[in-house]
Amino acid sequence: MASATTTTAVAPAALPLHIRIFSSLVQLYHESLGRKAVTSGKGTTVEATVDFSKIRYSQVWEDTRLLRQGLRLKPQSRVLSIASAGDNVFALLLDDVREVVAIDFSPAQLALCALKIAAYKTLEYEEFTQLLGFEFDGHDIGAEGRVALYQEKVRSALTNEEYRTYWDEHLDLIQNKIIHIGRLEKFFGLYRKYILPFSHYKSTTRTLLDSKDQAKQIKYFDSVWNTWMWRAGARTFFGQMSLGHLGRDPKFFEHVRLDVGAFLLGKISNGVRNIPIWDNYYAEYVFTGQQSGNNGLPDYLVKENYETIRSRVDRVKLVRADVLKYLESEESGHFDGYNLSDIFEWMGEDLYKTFLTAIHNKGTKDARICYWNLFVPRERPEELKHLIRSEVELADAATAKDRTYFYRRFVIETILKE
Repeated sequence: MASATTTTAVAPAALPLHIRIFSSLVQLYHESLGRKAVTSGKGTTVEATVDFSKIRYSQVWEDTRLLRQGLRLKPQSRVLSIASAGDNVFALLLDDVREVVAIDFSPAQLALCALKIAAYKTLEYEEFTQLLGFEFDGHDIGAEGRVALYQEKVRSALTNEEYRTYWDEHLDLIQNKIIHIGRLEKFFGLYRKYILPFSHYKSTTRTLLDSKDQAKQIKYFDSVWNTWMWRAGARTFFGQMSLGHLGRDPKFFEHVRLDVGAFLLGKISNGVRNIPIWDNYYAEYVFTGQQSGNNGLPDYLVKENYETIRSRVDRVKLVRADVLKYLESEESGHFDGYNLSDIFEWMGEDLYKTFLTAIHNKGTKDARICYWNLFVPRERPEELKHLIRSEVELADAATAKDRTYFYRRFVIETILKE
């Protein structure tokens, strides 16, 4: 167990005055742009106001380890999970669940999940990783090789015509490597190409990622990594203006009430310094553009897990729907666990409470609810404590270990029923 001196977060050193002035001007500029209000009445979510026709996330940026530990699923459980890029949906199959209902409002995200399901069914492990664009041991089969895998093997397993048509019409996404095609992944690519090189050489980044000792990682961060140039680049690039317009969507910030750049700089600094980086494949991708296996791999991508997931992949049910409307329908049935990503980030307090009530109604006794807070604090309100218990200590411990760095909090709650 690490000593207190190795885990205590430190406040980032102050930026030079001219950088602070520049960052403030960027923030003021974004505020001057104004944002169209997002209606947050009952039954209305940001899903109705944001364009989800394109893939926003080609990977899942929510720590699988925290999710599986938080949900504590038993064999034959039934789970409702936000689909996103599917990575955590497939990881939940390792817990021998009976069914994962992977729900999303985005047809593009569901098409991506469907492609991965078809790939599990038809490809061997090495082919699966090659189709997605991973380059283990530096091996790349090229754009034509990836398209050939899709057309000759995977396509026939896409039995849903809508999903098959989507990929037939978007072969360029396969050519350009699935792992890089999401809006957020492209945003990280811009950081890697245009911002990070101003502060660190690739060799400096690799030395950080190769850390195998917590004390040495902290020392390297303090003495080498945490320069004013790196802090200035991170704070400015990960500010609300660039993140909203290039990484997420301006409408996702409707309920945000903080300096996004300063907040993320603090979270990233704490993560890079204090959270073991040797098994942090999220950090490796952001800093290098690949997940090589040197810093671990997502559960769905671990070779030893492949056959287990493949044998259970038919337990995934893809559903395109508004989450609240689905929960309020007879179709949904009941669930033993919920993976809700960060969907409450986008909605007002009243709609959030409506969601929690619907979640409780369709949850079984002791079912766990897991979700992330990014910028907007959302946890079970006091008035619903008779329905849902907040697992504060578990959430505190998990949040401190979150390998994705940038989330404010990982929330764990339990449904109460007689």
